[in-house]
Amino acid sequence: MWANEEIKGRWRVPGQNQDRITIQAFNWGVNGRDLIRRLLVHVQAKSLHASERTVDLWHPVRTAGDMEWEIVAKIAKRPTRTVVLQEGIMEDILGDVAKFIERESWYAARNIPHRRGYLLEGPPGCGKTSLIRAVASEFSLPLCCVPLQSQRVGEGGIEALLHRAPEGAIIYIEDIDCAEQGGVLSRTGEQRTTTQESDKRVTMSDILNAIDGLGAQTGRLLFLTTNHPERLDPALLRDGRVDRRFHLGPADREMSYRVFQSIKGDAAKADEAAARHFAEVVPEGCTIAQLQGFLVKHHELPAEEVVLKAQELVPMVAGQNGHVAEQT
Repeated sequence: MWANEEIKGRWRVPGQNQDRITIQAFNWGVNGRDLIRRLLVHVQAKSLHASERTVDLWHPVRTAGDMEWEIVAKIAKRPTRTVVLQEGIMEDILGDVAKFIERESWYAARNIPHRRGYLLEGPPGCGKTSLIRAVASEFSLPLCCVPLQSQRVGEGGIEALLHRAPEGAIIYIEDIDCAEQGGVLSRTGEQRTTTQESDKRVTMSDILNAIDGLGAQTGRLLFLTTNHPERLDPALLRDGRVDRRFHLGPADREMSYRVFQSIKGDAAKADEAAARHFAEVVPEGCTIAQLQGFLVKHHELPAEEVVLKAQELVPMVAGQNGHVAEQT
């Protein structure tokens, strides 16, 4: 007998592409072989069903002195149609990723490392993380997040960590500008001076070796994000490290219209004029995150009233621009 319970705590076996799970079963007067067979069939069915709806989110954890990958969550898949970006960006990235996956043998025949790197740049709240989640969902790929600010990653070695990532995974490094050659930048861009602290952090040199050094993993997609592309080391941006670069900016009129339609639903569809009017009055520089927060706040109001309240977005955008100016 067994209970339908979720098994928690799965660790990547070093150098292998499997997880290790230990199950102990005790039975009295029961066909043990049949019991195990039924258990495995049940687990397989549950796993296949879950993979249709979720993406495995992996984070690095320390186990017995080494850094390993652990599934920390199964996040709901996000349809690409729900991510609002500038026209053509989503289609371009999906097509590029699909071509990369399909051409594994082409890379091998030409002795070209089978890996692909993308840089997503732009202000906060413009959809960088949502885009990566949508790509992982579209191709059912595990998503491995590398927190550069974590001392554990620096102590364990980012090169060894990436080498242990699940096969075919998306490696996601947020705020890549936080790592610099010869030191580490904080999120505000201030150089850290404490030698002991710097020794435990990830430097740009570490990252370059990890993504295309002799021991760099193949068969993986790398997504880097930054709010400050001007701070990046040019060595990071060369082909083979960053192959494609995309700028995700604030909402234009068409994007504002789409966000309004997606949140107001039937009410907006019943009044096309209100949706178009809203897109016209949204202040320049407004991010998708700001639009979404505003519309969720007023989701119970009629479409026409929401349009009248759009002026609330003006101080939000002004405050954001002032904050960005201070940082740069």
